[in-house]
Amino acid sequence: MIAVLAILAGATASVAPAVDPAKLTAQQLFDTATSDSQAGKCREAITLFDAAEQRSQARPGSLSAAMIDVRRGQCLVATGQISKGTDQIRAGLPVLRQQADTFKVDIANGLLGLGDAAMRHWAYGDARSAYLQALAIPGGANPIRVYSALAQASAFDGAPNPCNMPKRRSIWRKPSPASPRSSLPISMPSMPTSC
Repeated sequence: MIAVLAILAGATASVAPAVDPAKLTAQQLFDTATSDSQAGKCREAITLFDAAEQRSQARPGSLSAAMIDVRRGQCLVATGQISKGTDQIRAGLPVLRQQADTFKVDIANGLLGLGDAAMRHWAYGDARSAYLQALAIPGGANPIRVYSALAQASAFDGAPNPCNMPKRRSIWRKPSPASPRSSLPISMPSMPTSC
């Protein structure tokens, strides 16, 4: 019994304390919120994005407000606040698209968020459209995540015509001397060559 209590006490001691937003700068709040959202802790991330927006006094339509809107919007969708999340993603995407080369990952992830929101409303055509737009951004979202979402959106109504999809035959990692396995291909569906 004592051993179990000692193990439990050790486990609780290793839990990180909650972040006190009052002690963080706007950038630290944004970075912590982004880390939380990527770790699937969207409820915490939403609170931190709110604090970052308030602390930075981001003007609507500014780049910082757009980044917060898109990332927070994805978390809002993930936590079931679909309308609010899609509104925020849609508000932020046009601003990020003005600097598409710099924000292609955020744009693609925002499109994934819109696709996920459409899936929750059983709007499979809208979801497929958003996922295909995300897939068309080179260097954007993780293509495996996009193909997985696209497969779910197409499971019963058929897949989109492969000839209309962005051409991706395979993705190769650059070999590195440290890891001889790094040159193995990441499995991707091959696209037909007779479109």
